[in-house]
Amino acid sequence: MTKREHYAQVLKQFDAKRIHNLKLQKQRTEKIYKLIPQIEDLDEKLRLNGLDLVKNMLESHGTTRGEKNFKKRNQELLSLKNNLLIQNGYKSNYLDLTYNCSKCKDEGFLDNNTPCICFKQALINLAYKQSNLSHLLQTENFDTFNSELYSNEKSSDDGVSPRRQIEYIKQQSIFFIDAFDVKYQNLIFQGESGVGKTFLCNCIAKTLLDIGKTVLYLSAGQFFTLFEDMRFNRTKLDMQSKLTLDAVFTCDLLIIDDLGSEFGTTFTGPDLFNIINSRHLNLKPTIISTNLSTDDLQNFYSERVASRLLGNYVLYKFLGADLRLSQKYQQRL
Repeated sequence: MTKREHYAQVLKQFDAKRIHNLKLQKQRTEKIYKLIPQIEDLDEKLRLNGLDLVKNMLESHGTTRGEKNFKKRNQELLSLKNNLLIQNGYKSNYLDLTYNCSKCKDEGFLDNNTPCICFKQALINLAYKQSNLSHLLQTENFDTFNSELYSNEKSSDDGVSPRRQIEYIKQQSIFFIDAFDVKYQNLIFQGESGVGKTFLCNCIAKTLLDIGKTVLYLSAGQFFTLFEDMRFNRTKLDMQSKLTLDAVFTCDLLIIDDLGSEFGTTFTGPDLFNIINSRHLNLKPTIISTNLSTDDLQNFYSERVASRLLGNYVLYKFLGADLRLSQKYQQRL
């Protein structure tokens, strides 16, 4: 599926949401009319009162003569209707049209014609689905996290076992999620390949997505390719690419996975600094996973990038051997 088709599919999803909610409202209304016939009578009176107001304005050439009386009558009818609903065990807004997103009312766009955050997240979610990442999030989450896959033997260099270390990092990740709305923080997951960095990134991503946060997950290769396309193919960027670029700066959480695995160019350092600096200035959290040591970060990118990362990110070191070599890990994860 192309990016343009992604965009069209999300628009269809929003159309379906509106139709579904209208259908539910109709079902609720039909139910209430059968249970409380007086409400159907009140709705008919409200409809006629509205028609009388329009007729009066037309006859008076748009003046508001008598408008107060119509509004007073309308309020009286609404009050009677709401009281009947409450008396019969329903909320006063039971018959109102509901929305999945109150900001855009399921239109996907705000009044200034900019995409709503829910529309952007729908595109991100679809990107997860198309890349099979949504499937991974069903298996790579805190419910399937298993610290017993890690060795309990203490590392000679760090004086702590890989199991104890991963349990500590998991707990800190949960603290990061719990304090997400009140404490700005960035994380670096550092360690060799296959020690669970991406798995834990996915755990965090899923939990935040589940509570309505916008999360954008990009491998380092995807991240830098996006900016390379912006630089050399700006006029050919489609809507999906533009929205993804926007999300890099504005999403609630940006995850850059496997930093250092990308093919380096003279632009990667400035691009990386631009993003992490912009998000830092706007207090937008970022998580970076990498195989690179702290010295390698400076050598691969620049002293300025390394300084920003080490100064504004909390670093967690993952210990142990490559878990993907374990048959048990393959079966569980």
